[in-house]
Amino acid sequence: MSKPSTPPEKSHKSILKTGVNWSLITGCVLVIIIIILAIYGPSIAPNDPREHKLIIQIDGKWLTPPYPAFTPGYPLGSDNLGRDLYSWLLWSIRPTMILVIIVAGTRMLLGILIGVIAGWSDRTVGRIFDWLIAGALAVPTLIAALIIITAVGFKLGVWAFVVGMSFTGWAETAQLVRERTRTIKGQESIEAAIALGASNSQTFFLHILPQVMPMIWMLLAFEVANSLVTSAGLGFLGYYLGGAVFTEVDDFVYQRISEMPELGQMLATAWMVLDEPWAMVAAGSVVFAVVLAFNLLGDGLQARLTRKLGGMRNLYSFIAGEVIPWLNRYISEPVQNIIHRRAFRYAAGAFLVAFAGLSILWMHNLWTERQESATKPVVTVGHYVTATRVTVTAANDDPEATPTGDSSGSENGQVVHSSPLQVPGGHIWASEGHDPWRARWVDYSGPLTTTIQWTLEREGGFVGGPAIDAEGILYIAAREVTDNGVESGNLIALDGEGTVIWETTLDRKPVGSPALAADGTIYVADKLGLNAFSPAGALLWHYTSPEGDPTADGPIIDADGNLYFKSYAAMNALAPDGTLRWRTAITENAASLPPHLSVDEQAVFWRNLGYNAKDGSPYD
Repeated sequence: MSKPSTPPEKSHKSILKTGVNWSLITGCVLVIIIIILAIYGPSIAPNDPREHKLIIQIDGKWLTPPYPAFTPGYPLGSDNLGRDLYSWLLWSIRPTMILVIIVAGTRMLLGILIGVIAGWSDRTVGRIFDWLIAGALAVPTLIAALIIITAVGFKLGVWAFVVGMSFTGWAETAQLVRERTRTIKGQESIEAAIALGASNSQTFFLHILPQVMPMIWMLLAFEVANSLVTSAGLGFLGYYLGGAVFTEVDDFVYQRISEMPELGQMLATAWMVLDEPWAMVAAGSVVFAVVLAFNLLGDGLQARLTRKLGGMRNLYSFIAGEVIPWLNRYISEPVQNIIHRRAFRYAAGAFLVAFAGLSILWMHNLWTERQESATKPVVTVGHYVTATRVTVTAANDDPEATPTGDSSGSENGQVVHSSPLQVPGGHIWASEGHDPWRARWVDYSGPLTTTIQWTLEREGGFVGGPAIDAEGILYIAAREVTDNGVESGNLIALDGEGTVIWETTLDRKPVGSPALAADGTIYVADKLGLNAFSPAGALLWHYTSPEGDPTADGPIIDADGNLYFKSYAAMNALAPDGTLRWRTAITENAASLPPHLSVDEQAVFWRNLGYNAKDGSPYD
């Protein structure tokens, strides 16, 4: 009686081969988490990251952006426009993943197609594709993407990045697929199949594709990771989705921002606040996690699909032996017979001509409607050009234009928001910054095409920007210099056609932009004070600053007609009749933007300073 044999001990190698596929499991878990964040990230974000909050109150203290990390409501702080970076991060995952998946899919399709053709063909076509692959490999993907995106332009949005990042990004995939195809093609089993009469399609589907597929799925996961790395590199260099958007930081002065939350954009702009690195660390960590997830997924898929190779070969055998002949017999051949008939050709030609004609007519009507909506002359942000002339362009009169800007206040340490504020008197552009709150929104969209309607020139140039009342009358201050070097100025009123309605003289050089009260009174600052004019151009009163304190900026006006302006040494408040309400000294004399009011008009702000609008007492 023989002893039962003891089972052999498993080697370390066999345990690893038959054990758990940790790469696949870890990669799948991380990818699932990323997908959940991409889908639900905007829903769990505490704030709308596109909303600007230029001032908030926390624990009784007024703060201006950028807000530091761990500020209540701002775990990662904010950028210099007051946008919540934590919410921006949650919103950025979805568009970034959509971009890299589209790019990875495009690269993969191009790489597979070119690689299979180059590896399968031994003729001129194969050599041409070999040269194409070699040329694409010689150009770095990042450099090619920079050139293509710059040439195509940001206006194409995501497709500019798809074209740029895919232009040469397919080359590595094509090279690997080509080499794999040539290796498989040289196997004895392939030569035997061809010798036994197998067609090219049967050889490809039965023997080539089943051995290429495991590598393709692995490369697809790697391609997503590579696309994200390229996207992050482009973002760090200043090329990111929505990067062609500019916001006004002063009247007719712009700063480039991103309109779309995106990880590359965060990497491009987070370094601007060097003492608050949390945003860059968070964005870099997300990029690292996504790249790691798809790399692990690629490794796991490679191991998993390699073990499933036999099942995949059976699937492709069924496709080549059953599905393709059925498609040829019942679909391909009948369709070809119909196409070759003359009547079908005539009908198809007539349909294409009709479709092209209707498309041209539709595009013409659309263009005409857009042009007709752009005929009302309005000076809006960006249309005041050069220092010596005013240029008015045609802007869209779109009642559905979405207002943008800051309309935020605060209450009890919590940030609160109000609906878009209405300018007193309904003026189109009431003061520098559009209104006393500097909300910078207007009920007109930008021009479809820039067309010069009229031009006004003055030798001394213009000071500040224009103001436009509810009737479309434009007011602008011009500088005049006499022969003996004395500076004075003029206040000019023009209609929408550029005709001068009236012009009045200022004794001193004007400062800043004019401002409009609800009753139509025009206020314009000069070098040493403030002037009030009636809508007809008559001087109502003149205020002179005490002790010759020079005026720094133009005024702002609240709903009751009270005026606020800054001089070099003080913040000043005047009543509608020109009497001084209060004057508070300022020790900081740096040049800056004009003051602005809080949404409830109870506070006046300038730079980092705040004052009670009633008595001028400063806030701590």
